[in-house]
Amino acid sequence: MKIEQAAQIIIAHCVTQIQDSQSAMTERDDPECIHRMHIGLRHLQSALTLFNEFMFLPEKLQAELGSLSSKLGTAHDWRLLSDSCLTAIKATAEEPQILALRQVALQMAQEREKIAYAAIRSSRYKRLLSGLSSRIEAPHAPASNSRAHKKKKPCEKLRHFIQKNLRRQQLHLLKHGDKLFGKRSEHSPKESHQFRIEVKHARDSCLFFRRFFSKQDMDGYLASLSVLQDRLGMINDAVVAGRLLGELGQERGEQVASCSFVRGYLFLQLRQLQRKLAPLWKRFHGVNFPRLK
Repeated sequence: MKIEQAAQIIIAHCVTQIQDSQSAMTERDDPECIHRMHIGLRHLQSALTLFNEFMFLPEKLQAELGSLSSKLGTAHDWRLLSDSCLTAIKATAEEPQILALRQVALQMAQEREKIAYAAIRSSRYKRLLSGLSSRIEAPHAPASNSRAHKKKKPCEKLRHFIQKNLRRQQLHLLKHGDKLFGKRSEHSPKESHQFRIEVKHARDSCLFFRRFFSKQDMDGYLASLSVLQDRLGMINDAVVAGRLLGELGQERGEQVASCSFVRGYLFLQLRQLQRKLAPLWKRFHGVNFPRLK
């Protein structure tokens, strides 16, 4: 199989995942479908980044993808605040103020979800899918100037591509992770968020090509990446919830005190989560990179 063919198959699968989520939302409004579509868009972005030499998207299509992802992500963030974060707070502090705050956050989530549903059901979204489909059928594939690359058989080219790119991602994670969690005791939420994106892209790439690797090796490597991604996700959720509560406090003056209380709780939770990252990173560092079959 040629690299271009692998790119077409993987990117087409990502688009199908997005379409499946969209189809479910034509029958009913479902916040979970918004989340699944957002994940599908992330997988698509990972694939496009990985195959950027073979599947080039015009700036307009890239902007449309970014716009849709932003609407879906914002809706999911507000839903996470109302249904997860504030529900956990309520369990530790049964106060009417927290219950009232959750109701306000739920209203905000529902408003953002309406915007997301409208975007998904719009003609603009249909044009986006049409544009993606046309690029899959006729991908941009620049010729290689490498004589050694040209001599390789298609399957050898693909194996070389997989090994080179996944190994490069892993080495980048090791370098960046050591910088964050090695000698430093603290790191900013922005740094954690950027590293989380890199971990997700690396995990997505491994999932795309897992059948080319030893199952035992790849399962262990993916499990370590998943644990790291989950912990970084919890940190990001706490940071985003704090930001949304800050916005909510400014918009709804009567909720300022409740928002401040919850933000203080989240700050303490954030510090605890950050302190637990170093041991997780040390464990990931000890996992061997998977071997190709």
